[in-house]
Amino acid sequence: MEKSNFPRWTVYCLYATGLAVGIFLLVQHWVHVSPYIPLLIFLACPVSHFFMHKAHGRHHSKETTLPLGPAEKPR
Repeated sequence: MEKSNFPRWTVYCLYATGLAVGIFLLVQHWVHVSPYIPLLIFLACPVSHFFMHKAHGRHHSKETTLPLGPAEKPR
């Protein structure tokens, strides 16, 4: 991972500020956000499934195969 050009405390302050602004906006605009919560939960399922199974179904070449474990036999 690449080292940031900013001091660590600056990054923490930016995260804290962003979190505070996000909570403020959520509290102030709850009436506008609350009708979409079921839709967001529904959309979170396929999105998380997509990112959790991103390597499934890809064809790997023989160079990238993992070594066989003790219980597995070559074909």
